[in-house]
Amino acid sequence: MGAVFNKRVRFAITVELILRRVLTLTGSRFSFCMCNECGYIQRMRHETKVPDYVDTVVKVRYAETDQMGVVYYANYLVWFEVGRVAWCDARGFRYSDLEGQHDRMMMVAEATCRYRAPARFEEEILIRTAIAAATDKVVRFQYEVRRKRTGELLASGETAHVVVDGSLRPARLPAEYRKFFLLPDRK
Repeated sequence: MGAVFNKRVRFAITVELILRRVLTLTGSRFSFCMCNECGYIQRMRHETKVPDYVDTVVKVRYAETDQMGVVYYANYLVWFEVGRVAWCDARGFRYSDLEGQHDRMMMVAEATCRYRAPARFEEEILIRTAIAAATDKVVRFQYEVRRKRTGELLASGETAHVVVDGSLRPARLPAEYRKFFLLPDRK
Protein backbone atom coordinates (compact mmCIF):
# COMPACT_ATOMS: atom_id res chain seq x y z
CA MET A 1 0.00 0.00 0.00
CA GLY A 2 2.84 2.43 0.88
CA ALA A 3 4.60 1.89 -2.47
CA VAL A 4 1.38 2.61 -4.39
CA PHE A 5 0.81 5.77 -2.33
CA ASN A 6 4.38 6.95 -3.01
CA LYS A 7 3.98 6.37 -6.78
CA ARG A 8 0.76 8.38 -6.77
CA VAL A 9 2.35 11.21 -4.85
CA ARG A 10 5.38 11.26 -7.18
CA PHE A 11 3.04 11.23 -10.20
CA ALA A 12 0.98 14.10 -8.77
CA ILE A 13 4.11 16.14 -8.07
CA THR A 14 5.35 15.52 -11.62
CA VAL A 15 1.97 16.64 -12.99
CA GLU A 16 2.14 19.71 -10.77
CA LEU A 17 5.59 20.66 -12.07
CA ILE A 18 4.56 20.20 -15.70
CA LEU A 19 1.38 22.24 -15.24
CA ARG A 20 3.26 24.96 -13.38
CA ARG A 21 5.81 25.23 -16.24
CA VAL A 22 3.25 25.20 -19.06
CA LEU A 23 0.89 27.67 -17.43
CA THR A 24 3.74 29.98 -16.43
CA LEU A 25 4.98 30.10 -20.03
CA THR A 26 1.49 31.04 -21.24
CA GLY A 27 1.12 33.79 -18.61
CA SER A 28 -1.65 31.99 -16.74
CA ARG A 29 -2.35 31.57 -13.05
CA PHE A 30 -3.57 28.38 -11.48
CA SER A 31 -4.26 26.75 -8.16
CA PHE A 32 -5.01 23.22 -7.05
CA CYS A 33 -5.03 21.01 -4.00
CA MET A 34 -4.03 17.40 -3.49
CA CYS A 35 -5.68 14.86 -1.25
CA ASN A 36 -3.13 13.83 1.41
CA GLU A 37 -4.36 10.25 1.43
CA CYS A 38 -4.12 9.28 -2.23
CA GLY A 39 -2.06 12.00 -3.94
CA TYR A 40 -4.88 12.68 -6.42
CA ILE A 41 -5.38 16.19 -7.74
CA GLN A 42 -8.86 17.03 -6.47
CA ARG A 43 -9.52 20.28 -8.23
CA MET A 44 -7.78 22.73 -10.45
CA ARG A 45 -8.70 26.27 -11.38
CA HIS A 46 -7.09 27.87 -14.40
CA GLU A 47 -7.23 31.65 -14.63
CA THR A 48 -5.92 33.13 -17.86
CA LYS A 49 -4.71 36.70 -17.69
CA VAL A 50 -6.75 39.00 -19.95
CA PRO A 51 -4.39 40.49 -22.56
CA ASP A 52 -3.80 44.24 -22.54
CA TYR A 53 -4.24 44.96 -26.26
CA VAL A 54 -3.01 47.96 -28.20
CA ASP A 55 -5.24 48.69 -31.20
CA THR A 56 -4.06 49.99 -34.58
CA VAL A 57 -6.32 50.79 -37.55
CA VAL A 58 -5.16 50.37 -41.15
CA LYS A 59 -7.01 50.69 -44.42
CA VAL A 60 -6.44 47.86 -46.88
CA ARG A 61 -4.48 49.16 -49.87
CA TYR A 62 -4.90 47.85 -53.39
CA ALA A 63 -1.28 46.60 -53.40
CA GLU A 64 -2.15 44.30 -50.48
CA THR A 65 -4.83 42.42 -52.40
CA ASP A 66 -4.93 39.85 -55.16
CA GLN A 67 -6.95 40.19 -58.37
CA MET A 68 -10.14 39.22 -56.51
CA GLY A 69 -9.72 42.13 -54.10
CA VAL A 70 -8.89 39.80 -51.18
CA VAL A 71 -5.85 40.51 -48.99
CA TYR A 72 -2.89 38.28 -49.83
CA TYR A 73 -2.15 35.99 -46.87
CA ALA A 74 1.44 37.17 -46.23
CA ASN A 75 0.26 40.73 -45.60
CA TYR A 76 -1.20 39.65 -42.26
CA LEU A 77 2.38 39.10 -41.05
CA VAL A 78 3.24 42.64 -42.17
CA TRP A 79 0.24 43.89 -40.20
CA PHE A 80 1.50 41.96 -37.16
CA GLU A 81 4.68 44.03 -37.42
CA VAL A 82 2.66 47.24 -37.70
CA GLY A 83 0.83 46.23 -34.53
CA ARG A 84 4.08 45.32 -32.75
CA VAL A 85 5.66 48.71 -33.46
CA ALA A 86 2.45 50.45 -32.31
CA TRP A 87 2.52 48.31 -29.13
CA CYS A 88 6.07 49.50 -28.39
CA ASP A 89 5.06 53.14 -28.98
CA ALA A 90 2.01 52.78 -26.72
CA ARG A 91 4.18 51.30 -23.95
CA GLY A 92 6.51 54.28 -24.04
CA PHE A 93 9.54 53.23 -26.05
CA ARG A 94 10.62 53.22 -29.66
CA TYR A 95 11.81 49.95 -31.14
CA SER A 96 14.48 51.86 -33.06
CA ASP A 97 15.94 53.05 -29.71
CA LEU A 98 16.24 49.45 -28.55
CA GLU A 99 18.32 48.78 -31.67
CA GLY A 100 20.27 52.04 -31.90
CA GLN A 101 21.01 52.84 -28.27
CA HIS A 102 21.22 49.35 -26.77
CA ASP A 103 22.39 47.14 -29.65
CA ARG A 104 19.43 44.79 -29.12
CA MET A 105 16.94 43.44 -31.62
CA MET A 106 13.97 41.11 -31.35
CA MET A 107 14.51 38.54 -34.11
CA VAL A 108 11.41 36.67 -35.26
CA ALA A 109 11.92 32.97 -34.50
CA GLU A 110 8.37 31.75 -35.07
CA ALA A 111 5.17 33.10 -36.59
CA THR A 112 1.70 31.61 -36.79
CA CYS A 113 -1.47 32.94 -38.35
CA ARG A 114 -4.95 31.41 -38.38
CA TYR A 115 -7.12 32.85 -41.16
CA ARG A 116 -10.86 32.97 -40.49
CA ALA A 117 -12.38 35.41 -42.99
CA PRO A 118 -11.02 37.54 -45.84
CA ALA A 119 -10.21 41.23 -45.62
CA ARG A 120 -10.92 43.22 -48.77
CA PHE A 121 -9.69 46.30 -50.58
CA GLU A 122 -10.54 49.65 -48.89
CA GLU A 123 -11.83 48.04 -45.69
CA GLU A 124 -10.61 49.39 -42.39
CA ILE A 125 -9.17 46.69 -40.19
CA LEU A 126 -8.22 46.72 -36.54
CA ILE A 127 -4.93 45.10 -35.52
CA ARG A 128 -4.93 44.17 -31.82
CA THR A 129 -1.53 43.41 -30.29
CA ALA A 130 -0.63 42.17 -26.81
CA ILE A 131 2.13 40.36 -24.98
CA ALA A 132 1.41 36.64 -24.69
CA ALA A 133 4.51 35.87 -22.58
CA ALA A 134 7.93 37.39 -21.97
CA THR A 135 11.28 36.52 -20.45
CA ASP A 136 14.66 38.24 -20.61
CA LYS A 137 15.48 36.41 -23.82
CA VAL A 138 12.18 35.55 -25.56
CA VAL A 139 9.11 37.71 -26.14
CA ARG A 140 5.82 36.37 -27.54
CA PHE A 141 3.21 38.68 -29.02
CA GLN A 142 -0.36 37.71 -29.83
CA TYR A 143 -2.53 39.36 -32.45
CA GLU A 144 -6.10 39.67 -33.58
CA VAL A 145 -7.02 41.19 -36.94
CA ARG A 146 -10.66 42.33 -37.00
CA ARG A 147 -12.97 44.08 -39.42
CA LYS A 148 -13.33 47.52 -37.81
CA ARG A 149 -16.93 48.07 -38.88
CA THR A 150 -18.31 44.80 -37.45
CA GLY A 151 -15.62 43.52 -35.10
CA GLU A 152 -15.54 40.21 -37.01
CA LEU A 153 -12.34 38.24 -36.36
CA LEU A 154 -10.45 37.90 -39.65
CA ALA A 155 -7.23 36.29 -38.34
CA SER A 156 -5.36 35.59 -35.15
CA GLY A 157 -1.74 34.77 -34.62
CA GLU A 158 1.38 34.85 -32.54
CA THR A 159 5.04 35.65 -33.06
CA ALA A 160 8.00 34.61 -30.92
CA HIS A 161 11.05 36.86 -30.83
CA VAL A 162 14.51 36.04 -29.55
CA VAL A 163 16.44 38.98 -28.13
CA VAL A 164 19.81 39.24 -29.90
CA ASP A 165 22.73 41.66 -29.97
CA GLY A 166 24.27 43.30 -33.03
CA SER A 167 26.19 40.09 -33.81
CA LEU A 168 22.88 38.18 -33.84
CA ARG A 169 23.88 36.25 -30.72
CA PRO A 170 21.30 35.60 -27.98
CA ALA A 171 21.19 38.41 -25.45
CA ARG A 172 19.00 39.79 -22.69
CA LEU A 173 16.64 42.74 -22.75
CA PRO A 174 18.32 45.83 -21.30
CA ALA A 175 17.32 46.33 -17.66
CA GLU A 176 15.39 49.54 -18.36
CA TYR A 177 13.17 47.73 -20.91
CA ARG A 178 12.02 44.99 -18.52
CA LYS A 179 9.16 47.13 -17.19
CA PHE A 180 7.65 47.48 -20.67
CA PHE A 181 7.32 43.68 -20.87
CA LEU A 182 6.01 43.41 -17.28
CA LEU A 183 9.18 41.67 -16.09
CA PRO A 184 10.43 42.20 -12.52
CA ASP A 185 13.71 44.02 -11.90
CA ARG A 186 16.85 41.90 -12.02
CA LYS A 187 18.51 41.24 -8.71
